[in-house]
Parts: sequence; C-alpha cells; structure tokens
Amino acid sequence: MGQMTLAELDPGRSALVVMHYTNHAVHPDGFFMRNSPPWPAMISKAIPQVQTALSAARRAGLLVVFAQGAWSEGYPELNSKSGGLGEIREVGRNLVGSWDAEFYEAVAPQKGETTIRMTGLSAFSGTPLGRILVMNGVMNLFVIGISSRGCPESTAREALDLGYRTVVLPDCCPGEPSMGKYEYEAFVEWANHVATAVVTADEFSGWLLPESSHAQTRP
Repeated sequence: MGQMTLAELDPGRSALVVMHYTNHAVHPDGFFMRNSPPWPAMISKAIPQVQTALSAARRAGLLVVFAQGAWSEGYPELNSKSGGLGEIREVGRNLVGSWDAEFYEAVAPQKGETTIRMTGLSAFSGTPLGRILVMNGVMNLFVIGISSRGCPESTAREALDLGYRTVVLPDCCPGEPSMGKYEYEAFVEWANHVATAVVTADEFSGWLLPESSHAQTRP
C-alpha cells in the first residue's frame, strides 16, 4: 500500500502537533539563532509555513497540541547519553519557566490551546500526548517541529508504530543547525518512504479550507 492522500483522511479525527517552536530555537536572540549561521535562513522560511498551517487548523477547529522542550532544575529527566540532547545541560538552557523554553510569540499557543512538556525526542515519550489524542478520537496526526531528524522524525516514527495515520509537513520542519541541508533532505526521503503522507503547509491548508484554496486560484 502506498501513501494515502489527504482526501482519504477525516479532518474530524485529526490533530496537529507543533514541537519546539520556542525562544531557544527560533527567537532572533535564541541559542540556535546565535550559534548556527545557517539556522536563521531556515527559520525565516519555516515560520510563515507554520503560521499557514496553524491558521488553517484553528479555523477548521482541529485539535492543536504545542510541545516545548523544558527540564527541571538539575536536569533529572534529561537523557545525557543522547547526542541530540546532551549539550543542553552543558549550556544550562531550557529550564522550566525560563525565557528559553517559552513559546515563540509568532507561533505560540492561543488561550485555551493544549500544551505539553517534552523531555525526550518523541512528543509521546513521558508526556500525556497519547492520552490526549485518544480522548479526542484522533486517528490522523500531522507533525510539525524543528530539528527534522530529531523530534519530528522521532514523533512520527512512534505515532506510526502506535497506529496513527501520520502526516509530515517538511516545510515546517527545518533541519538541526549542525547538520543543515543534508539532515533535512534525509528526513524528507525517510518521510516519503514511511509516513502516511507528506504535504506542504499550503496543501494542508487547502485540504482543511478548500474554499480558501479555490479563492486563491480565481482570476
């Protein structure tokens, strides 16, 4: 069986998870933006796409879950054996309640929207995400997040194993700064082979709000 199309999915049983669009990663003064020269250009392209996806999801009434990476004082929940997370303790960032861990204003949750705290690479690991999705009858999970082969791929892999139809939005998933373009391309190749579907933010928006898509194409 090949990848499914959006037309085969039910918006009423769908949710969008948005991971790590927080100050440390995407704010101009954040750690990634200051320490990785390729990162600002990637983020400048990704933010408008995330805004497009969020706007469509909100207008269509989808469940949106925002996940932030944040650890307690002393980092007791941090897996320091992980190459992707080990440096967090060293630089002393992303503590609960810190500016680093706050959601970036341009793509932050609105009042009443669901937020969870992540301490691993998957949004399911040690969080209530699975229960939230079950309680809301979700079967189709749309995945957005930074560091494409980190949190987005880890979350998508686990979602697929748990039986969710899992759709990735690569234009909302910029690659980890130290890996740059290579990581992003590897992520897209993986998603095209494994995920339920791979779509752009505009395609996601057009699926949820077909009237808006049609309006854009009128002469």
